[in-house]
Amino acid sequence: MQRSVALLFFLSLTQVQADLSKLVSPEARVAQLATDMKFTEGPVWLPKKEILVFSDIPNSKLMQWSKSNGLTEFRDSRNSNGNLLDLEGRLLTCQHSGRNVIRTEKDGSITVVVDSYNGKRLNSPNDIAVKSDGTLWFTDPSYGLGDTPPEVEGKWVYRFDPATKEMAVVSKHFDMPNGIVFSPNEKRLYVSGTGKFGKVLAFDVIAGKTLSEPVFELDIRSDGMCMDVRGNLYTTANGGIHIFSPKGEKLGLIPVDEQPANVCFGGKEFNELFITARKSLYHVPMLVAGNKKSRQHHWHSQHAFGHKPESVGVSLERLKRIDKLCEEAVSQGKVPGVVAMVTRHGKQVYLKAFGMADNQSNRRLKPNDIFRIASQTKAITSTAVMMLWEEGHFQLDDPISKFIPEFKDVGVLNGYNEDDGTWTSEPAKTPITIRHLLTHTSGLGYGVIDGDSRMKKIYVDAGVTDLFTTEPITIGESVKKLAKLPLHHHPGEKFTYSEGLDVLGYFIEIVSGKPFDAFLQERIFTPLGMNDTGFYLPESRASRLVTVQKPENGHWVSYPVTFYDPDYPIKGAKTFFSGGAGLSSTARDYANFLQMYLNNGEFHGHRLLSRPTIATIMANQTGDLFGLGDKHYGLAFGVVTDKGQAKGGIGSEGTFDWGGYFNTQYFADPKEGIIGVLMKQTQGAPDDDTSWRFRQLVGQIVVD
Repeated sequence: MQRSVALLFFLSLTQVQADLSKLVSPEARVAQLATDMKFTEGPVWLPKKEILVFSDIPNSKLMQWSKSNGLTEFRDSRNSNGNLLDLEGRLLTCQHSGRNVIRTEKDGSITVVVDSYNGKRLNSPNDIAVKSDGTLWFTDPSYGLGDTPPEVEGKWVYRFDPATKEMAVVSKHFDMPNGIVFSPNEKRLYVSGTGKFGKVLAFDVIAGKTLSEPVFELDIRSDGMCMDVRGNLYTTANGGIHIFSPKGEKLGLIPVDEQPANVCFGGKEFNELFITARKSLYHVPMLVAGNKKSRQHHWHSQHAFGHKPESVGVSLERLKRIDKLCEEAVSQGKVPGVVAMVTRHGKQVYLKAFGMADNQSNRRLKPNDIFRIASQTKAITSTAVMMLWEEGHFQLDDPISKFIPEFKDVGVLNGYNEDDGTWTSEPAKTPITIRHLLTHTSGLGYGVIDGDSRMKKIYVDAGVTDLFTTEPITIGESVKKLAKLPLHHHPGEKFTYSEGLDVLGYFIEIVSGKPFDAFLQERIFTPLGMNDTGFYLPESRASRLVTVQKPENGHWVSYPVTFYDPDYPIKGAKTFFSGGAGLSSTARDYANFLQMYLNNGEFHGHRLLSRPTIATIMANQTGDLFGLGDKHYGLAFGVVTDKGQAKGGIGSEGTFDWGGYFNTQYFADPKEGIIGVLMKQTQGAPDDDTSWRFRQLVGQIVVD
């Protein structure tokens, strides 16, 4: 039986209604996919199988639905309710009569993940959310107990860490907690209550482990919930799916014939809404994609292939050559470990980890581990600059001294006394502009990694902070010291790799009126779903930071403290936001950033830049000053020229790239729609040839 009902808006002919029209078309229809069940709940999309799994609670069945086979039985359960996938793509299920959370292993066997708190059996776990650190957050009302007396004292919300078995109560605000979902950036947790206290509460997540007091409440008795990529909340309540903005504003209603109990996004593009409602399963197409971290498929899958490679013109057999490259690099001691990722046309076709994250502790590398990306920070900072440029705050050829007066009277080095460290300079012929800073033609140096020994000493003597630090200093303080120092050359005359992007990080603070880290989080990381990217890691993510290692006597050992402490992302003052080298990230997060560029400035409904602006960023901004003709330099990247394409092995003309100090590399080919990301964490790895070989191998996977 198939039915459709016209999709109506909560408010018509108003701005609120217009907001909802950006999420779902007025012409869309709510279609009934299946019916004649007892009480449906807990939908979750399994992307590899392209099926929807959900619970029929009274029947003690997990059901499945697919476009090809319709409704069939998945397996038996013990009055299962909420379902979700963990970081490895395994099915997690909350069981009422089982009074536990279970996991379906890859071989089909069942593992009980958690069933007690402080030695007392749980009530009846109801719904669950998975955080990117692997922890499980779930609600535990008493709906499944019946006449059985409870053992735990209350009906609470828990946080459970499967790795450490640590378990804690995070909320006691509800008499019957029910639905639970994280915001896209995991800074907020929403929990619904369906007992006497029938509201949705929004909590801030503190240090990744605890919750604040409620930030706001929604006066709606909601059961299950999910999120879209924009942070809009979809709640199930009387009348259908009620949608709220991240600020708690009611946007509208998707009416459903039967009382809905839960909801999730799914489908190949993750832009289809599936609704479990009493005896039936419903479906509606959306204009917005779901947040894959909210209720179902988690991006940090351990599986190599997110999509069938053949579906986007990629050869599976040829991809396996990357396996061989990475396996041999590890076994031959060229690198301790490597994460390799490839996407084509926005689809993940390869994501795999090889080797060790830390050899001394014997910790294996995982695809969602976090790497110091160093100079890969630069393109992100440049993007932020160009976003402000699009808003009309400045012109690219404005002098930086217009915003940072300390740069008003810069000079060029013309003499240096090795004995006492004094120097002399001559006035610069032209002021340093924003364009000079973006293109490394300002004449600024790079301190401790500078190629000129005189500049190294001058920067050290002046107390300029280069790259990364654990000391209590801000980027503004360091930039003001830098402004007093001599330049390598007159602005615009040469390409000299420099701290120009650090200067621009401070410039962004001045123009935007926000701390640099906050600007990046709000304007770039959150819209792009870069949830593991930042200058410093919270405690909950610290264990995922890959160790910087070096070869020593045939073994890989931790790199020691030198002019920097390698543990800077997780210790120290955490106040220095280096626009040129400070960020840490994952392969997936950085691929999202690059995909935004391949999409001409847009990602999952969020536009960061316009297509003409990206054309400016990619254009040759340095003439013949950069390289030997294989590439030119734009405003954020090195860009392959026609000569580079003819040379072979580095991509099509227009491919853009860069890398980082700790041996990370990336490239994106707009013509072929390909992204390649290679993540390592080494210093002094002279035999490592994975960078050029990986890039060359990615080029040969295309078969369409």
